Amino acid sequence: MPVEDIAKLKIEKSEKIIKPGRRRKKPLFIAAIVLLHLIGASLYYFGVLVPAVSVDVTTISPFYPSQSMSLLNASGYIVAQRKASVASKVTGRLVAL
Repeated sequence: MPVEDIAKLKIEKSEKIIKPGRRRKKPLFIAAIVLLHLIGASLYYFGVLVPAVSVDVTTISPFYPSQSMSLLNASGYIVAQRKASVASKVTGRLVAL
């Protein structure tokens, strides 16, 4: 094999091989993170995401003191004396509409 043919087989390292689509992923990822932060900040600013409200915790009694003095307790529901009926004033049959 001549030397000239062997020289042609060298790989030139001066040119970098760029994989397609590899460079575009990083800026899109950063833009997505910035967009999510902006959405979260706007939701917090407009009051959709609010911090928890502090509350006062107290103990309760199972009944009022006046309930211990009561003689009669009632629970239940009201029943009507008469049953209501709904009917038309004129009886007849509808032939056509």
